[in-house]
Amino acid sequence: MNIQEPKKKLLERFRKNNIKIRLKKTDRVLIIENLNYYSGLLGFGSKNLYAISNISRPKYLPKKIKFKNFNNKTLDFDDNYFKFIFCNGVLSHLDNHKKIISEIYRVLERDGISWINLYGQSPFANIRKKFNVKMNKDKQMILSKILATYGWDQDKIKFLLEILNTKKTIYFKKKKIEDIFRKVGFRKINFCKRGYKTDLSEKNYKNQYSNFFLRHSELRYLLKK
Repeated sequence: MNIQEPKKKLLERFRKNNIKIRLKKTDRVLIIENLNYYSGLLGFGSKNLYAISNISRPKYLPKKIKFKNFNNKTLDFDDNYFKFIFCNGVLSHLDNHKKIISEIYRVLERDGISWINLYGQSPFANIRKKFNVKMNKDKQMILSKILATYGWDQDKIKFLLEILNTKKTIYFKKKKIEDIFRKVGFRKINFCKRGYKTDLSEKNYKNQYSNFFLRHSELRYLLKK
């Protein structure tokens, strides 16, 4: 697995949104799913990383990173435990997202911060939902190989497979999710408009014509407890 690409994306998103995070080596950091972003998080200074996932521990994850299984219901840590929590995308696949957001708040230290990424509601998202079909992994692999034979690049193939993916996806309205953050207790809510060069948010930022269709297809926040 290429762990440099997630690191590159993460650092570029933070740079474009003028986010500067400096952590002590002993500050505890938690990654919720999407564990391949660990290399980017190490760049913030902490050497005390924890990771949780609902799958078994990935082989690429360094031994120094502490790992726990995630039951998709609670975060198995004490109150006020982490300085920084990275949650990229998983909330858009959980019906109990409000509970997990509350859990993130609970285990954050006072003045702790969290990066949360979700799928945003938009006319494009509505079109996506209509095109969802039942396609298992074997069929996705076959389609991927066929498209590669036709000369499609990997980004385009990934995009199409995401549209056809049957995995449940929840699309959030910007105002509604921000209201949830406030009710949970977060004191500062920073919406991150910019993204990596292939992100829909970045393409939308540069091409205002696409605002009607994409709007905030990707919702990324830096939250402070």
